[in-house]
Amino acid sequence: MSEILTGEELAALTGSSHKGKQMEVLRANRIPYFVDIRGRPVVIWSAVRRAVESETSNDSPRFEVLEYAAAAAQR
Repeated sequence: MSEILTGEELAALTGSSHKGKQMEVLRANRIPYFVDIRGRPVVIWSAVRRAVESETSNDSPRFEVLEYAAAAAQR
């Protein structure tokens, strides 16, 4: 498994295949990313794991992105 999310994995995580919406969801969930030469967000798995871990350490974790990704992956 690559450390970089594939386009399919990123679409499942964010619930969108559109780069603008993907970046919007990533920012809202405080998942760091960089933008490649084509303007697409690039995310590494460790950034996703850190975001999830930091959310679970709070009193009110936000799992919306993971729940949405799970539902999107089942479609």
